[in-house]
Amino acid sequence: MSDKRIVRYTLETMPLGKVDWARIEAMTEEDLERSIAGDPDADPRMAPEDFAVEACARWVRLDQDVAAWLKGQDDPDAVANAILRAHIARKDAAE
Repeated sequence: MSDKRIVRYTLETMPLGKVDWARIEAMTEEDLERSIAGDPDADPRMAPEDFAVEACARWVRLDQDVAAWLKGQDDPDAVANAILRAHIARKDAAE
C-alpha cells in the first residue's frame, strides 16, 4: 500500500465533484488495464477483466486495522458486502 495519508469522509463531505468523470468515461479497456497495472495499491490477484470502468471510478480506502480484520475472514468480499448491506438496511429502516 502506498504511504499516502488516510483521510476520512462522510457521505456529505466526500469530494465526488473532483472526479474527472469525462476522462473515466472515455477510458478504453487498454487504458484501464494500464491504469490498474500501474497502481501500487492494486490487488495482484485480480485480473484486469475483473474491473469495470464504473467500479474503478470510486475506491474505498480502509483503515489498516479494518482491512486486516477483513483479510482474516474466510471470504473478505462477502463479509464486507454483508456488513454494508446490513448498514444500508438499518439506514433504510430508520427512514
